[in-house]
Amino acid sequence: SAASDVYKRQLNENAVNAISREEYAKAVELLEKSEVTARSAELLSTLGVAYAGAGQYDKAEDVFRRASEAGSATARHNLEEVRQVIDQL
Repeated sequence: SAASDVYKRQLNENAVNAISREEYAKAVELLEKSEVTARSAELLSTLGVAYAGAGQYDKAEDVFRRASEAGSATARHNLEEVRQVIDQL
């Protein structure tokens, strides 16, 4: 619905703003507590960025994979990057 699209866009914007301030835990909390995140490739991808910023690379890999399977090209790219990071740990 239009209302849920507005909500998702606002949620994503809030999370991206938190990430830009390096408030990764806040971004993770915003996205984890919303039930729409699991159904949105864009929100999952943003959650992956937040996890990666927080150093939670395994969680980042998981959500990037889910977003990638849902059709996000950005997530597919981020998935490859986070896997390289994990391989270097």
